[in-house]
Amino acid sequence: KGYGHIILQKEQVVKEIKPITLIKPGPLSKIIVKIIIAQPHKKHTYQQHLDQIVKDIISINVVKEELVQIDFIYDKKVSNDGVYIIFYIHHGTNNILSSNCILSKKVKHSVKSLIKQAWLQVYQEYKLQVCVDQYIQDQLILFMALANGTSQILTGPLTLHTKTAIHYATQCTSAKFTIIDVKEENKEKPPPLKKIKMEQQINNSTTKR
Repeated sequence: KGYGHIILQKEQVVKEIKPITLIKPGPLSKIIVKIIIAQPHKKHTYQQHLDQIVKDIISINVVKEELVQIDFIYDKKVSNDGVYIIFYIHHGTNNILSSNCILSKKVKHSVKSLIKQAWLQVYQEYKLQVCVDQYIQDQLILFMALANGTSQILTGPLTLHTKTAIHYATQCTSAKFTIIDVKEENKEKPPPLKKIKMEQQINNSTTKR
């Protein structure tokens, strides 16, 4: 349960949004796991138990323990007994992939299976060498459509949210989106990657995004 309060601070509006370029995957640099616990009085029990489960699951795919950082956050304001776990994989230059899961009494699956499912989801996207995960795809479309310059992102199969965002962005702006199957760019058989580009006229200059 949340309290439903959002505090927004509005900065001065920028004259121009810079283009987005996320098309260069790279080696894994670090893994950050944030575990948010809603009941601080149980933090010692949760911390020991979850810390070991997370380490064991990640170690199946990642050998170097020094790449893994686990942070525990205790939130006294939350009134339920849930635990929120977020995985972040950093790779290449400015590429961050993520996934998450919620542990609570209402969830029938085991704690270990839920954590493993969330980890494998983000790790499989890293193995595909995408620069943008399935959850952030649609979030970037609006900024790409409004930016002045060439914007490109490398991602996996497009989600329905992304397709919808592209549809409405083209209705509201002069942006022209192009979805490029990476298979067409490489002779060898690559993973199912998609590159999103856009074109439109801003400030009397032609842009590809």
